[in-house]
Parts: sequence; structure tokens; C-alpha cells
Amino acid sequence: IISLLRKECFMNKEELVTEISKSAKVTKKEAEAVLSATIETIENTVKKGDKVTLVGFGTFESRKRAARTGRNPQTGKEIKIAAKTVPAFSAGKKFKEAVAKCKTAGIRTVMITGDHKDTAVAIAKQIGIIKSADEAITGSELDLISEEDFDVTKYSVYARVKPEHKTRIVNAWKAKGAITAMTGDGVNDAPSIKSAD
Repeated sequence: IISLLRKECFMNKEELVTEISKSAKVTKKEAEAVLSATIETIENTVKKGDKVTLVGFGTFESRKRAARTGRNPQTGKEIKIAAKTVPAFSAGKKFKEAVAKCKTAGIRTVMITGDHKDTAVAIAKQIGIIKSADEAITGSELDLISEEDFDVTKYSVYARVKPEHKTRIVNAWKAKGAITAMTGDGVNDAPSIKSAD
């Protein structure tokens, strides 16, 4: 979500393809083919353990996450989290500067993702969306907050969310008087995209 003077803006994959088509002066079919091929190439390269660096934008790679102890957000019970390899993204200088410019222009960027909270927080910190992990919340934690107590302005990162969480977040911003838009490349993004302005 991006907030511009209390206005929200989102872009889905179809809209991204349209913008690429306009910018590169190619057909939408050609733009979609290039975008899909780019994503597939990045995925396959990272799967092999290699890095993909786009100077200025950032680096895609895989990282090993050690086993650790966590807590079930619903019960508070201690749980063991197994070690695993996860995809990671490190933002480049130009990307960080672009986000910084958005802030000075009154634009607020909010990340809503299905990824793990730690991954989302790390990326959000890198590109300047948040400064503290306190600004991040998971879908399970959001379920424990009533509509009356939910302060949408408090959080800029939402992790492990479900489609209904995305819609709730959009509607909460609208209730604050914000004009909203939503971006997403999956079918489960449709409800929140429809709810947005």
C-alpha cells in the first residue's frame, strides 16, 4: 500500500505489465512475456544458490535461516522452528532513495506479504519502510485485535496474511479517510483489490 497525502495506491501484475508496455513501447503481450521470463529466471537462479544483482535496484539470493525457538501468536506457547533456506532481497541504493523521496513527498508505503515476519521486517528495514520490528504484525496477531482496537496507522508491515486480512487492512485505511489502491499478482489478492478505490 502506498499513502500519498493520506491517499493509498496499489498496483497488481496486470497493471505492472501495462506500465512496462507503455514505458518500453511494446505490446502488453510482449511486456508480460518479458516480465514472466525475468521472474522465472530470478527464481531458477536463486534456487541454484546463485545471486541476481540489478545494480541500483537490489540483489535476489537465498539465505540459510538457523533453527530457533518461537512462540505461537495465538496461544503464546513456545514452538521449535526448523532450519531452512529462504529467498531474500537486499535493496539497492537507488531503490532506497526512491522510497526516501516518497516519504518526503508525503507518500507512505506499507508492505503486505505472505512471507515470514522476519523476512518482511528485514526487507522493510533495508528500504526504509520501517525502523523497528514493532511496526510489523502477522495475520495471526491481527486476528486477536478487534475492529475497535485496530490502529492501522501503527503498522507498516503485515506478514503471513490471508486474503481477508488484506481486505481488512484496506478497509481500515479507507475508514481513516484514505483513498486506497492495491497491488498483487495472485487470485487471492482480488478481494482487496476490489475493495480498494
